[in-house]
Amino acid sequence: MLLQETVLTLLKEAMLKQKASKGFLIDGYPRELDQGKRFEADVAVVECVLYFEVTIIEYLTEKKFRDV
Repeated sequence: MLLQETVLTLLKEAMLKQKASKGFLIDGYPRELDQGKRFEADVAVVECVLYFEVTIIEYLTEKKFRDV
C-alpha cells in the first residue's frame, strides 16, 4: 500500500507535467474524505466529481465483455 504522501506527490508531479491540459480524470482516488481534503490542499481544487454506484455483478459482467 502506498503512503498518502507518495500518492499525492506522484499525482502532483504528473499533473504539473501536463501544462496544456484542461483537466484530469483520476479514477479511484480519493477513496477517503481525508485524502480528498489533502488533495485539494496540496495539489489542486476539485471542480467536478463523478460517482458511479455499480454492483459487483454489473462490474464483473462489464469487465468480462470489455476484455473479450
